Amino acid sequence: AILEHHGIRLVLMPLPTKSMLAPTHAVAAAQAENLVYDPVFSRQQFTAALARLRALGLSVVDVLAETDKAAGQDVAYFFSQDLHWRPELSRASARAAATELAELFPGEFPGTKTFVTRATSQEPEVHKTSSRTFLNQLCESKVPAEVLLRYETVEEDQSVDAFLGDDSGVPPVSVIGTSFTDETKVYNFSGFLREALKADVATYSIAGGNIDQSLYKWAHTGQATSGTRALLWEIPYLDRMEAAATALERTVVPAIAGNCIGTESELFSTDYAFDDNGNFSVALPAEVQASGEDVYVLATLADPTPRGFTFTWDYRDGGRDIFPVVREARVGAIDTVYAELTPGRTGEVGSISIRAMQGGPNSGQLALCRYPVAMPHGAVNGDTGSADVLPAGNEVTK
Repeated sequence: AILEHHGIRLVLMPLPTKSMLAPTHAVAAAQAENLVYDPVFSRQQFTAALARLRALGLSVVDVLAETDKAAGQDVAYFFSQDLHWRPELSRASARAAATELAELFPGEFPGTKTFVTRATSQEPEVHKTSSRTFLNQLCESKVPAEVLLRYETVEEDQSVDAFLGDDSGVPPVSVIGTSFTDETKVYNFSGFLREALKADVATYSIAGGNIDQSLYKWAHTGQATSGTRALLWEIPYLDRMEAAATALERTVVPAIAGNCIGTESELFSTDYAFDDNGNFSVALPAEVQASGEDVYVLATLADPTPRGFTFTWDYRDGGRDIFPVVREARVGAIDTVYAELTPGRTGEVGSISIRAMQGGPNSGQLALCRYPVAMPHGAVNGDTGSADVLPAGNEVTK
């Protein structure tokens, strides 16, 4: 709902596992370890997961359906010595993503730009992976390195006129994810996607950032208001989603909503500065009445480098809630910290405190905000029929 408020469509791209696309090796490994691996059941579970996501009204890229088009062909989609995809699966995933985006934005994709992909060299290069070091410690004979062709994708028209006349502005598609889609890696996903879409793509994926850190950084650096049309989220491990759910809902969603100071969504704001112990606390005026999931707090930071803060909300009915916000090292320095009020709380907040986990000076503005649209809370385990779900787009009055 909050992405659509900014005119952005969320598109999920869960990746089929290596065991699904290389089942022969997976079954053999399972037998060697006295385990059970059923490739048919695995595919059924993956397909059912995509169906459940679509049932929630989400757009989903079906990478497995794209790879099935090459059934009977001997395609190496993953490296043998680690869990990353080869450029062949990167290209197939880009084609699948382009198909989904073209259906979501009829008439917009394919675009008007032409991109071409070519190998940077006719000679394959060695794929660098730390796992081969460990394999060589375990195996009697030396494990040979794997090789791959490195690709690059460039706009076909490289003329000066084309460069000077390019007024396309913000790329219409933003990509977030892990090392699979990180543009500094050798897999060239964004390049293949540009070629398939005939449009520019901006990539914010973070290698080693698990499934959520690139989304965290994308949200906290104001990209939701950049003008991008679609947010394509590459997710290699669906089972890690639940572990990140709380942080996503209570820090990323308000960050996408953005800084409310000076807007109709502002309920209260004040300047602040930490005391010698790295603390600040403020009592809310009596006329400020705020509670529940539709309200969040933010603090701007003169020093954006600290990684951890703790928010405390004291309620007028005597209750208290504490919520820590920790920014991962790969996210880097961000000058605003966000936190949504505790879900399910009906009492009014009477005071707000913020504390730096590692102490140290800081200052800025502290604000209490209401979401600009009604957020659809209440759905449990995909139950979109819950009476508690609010329709996206309903305006919330101050």
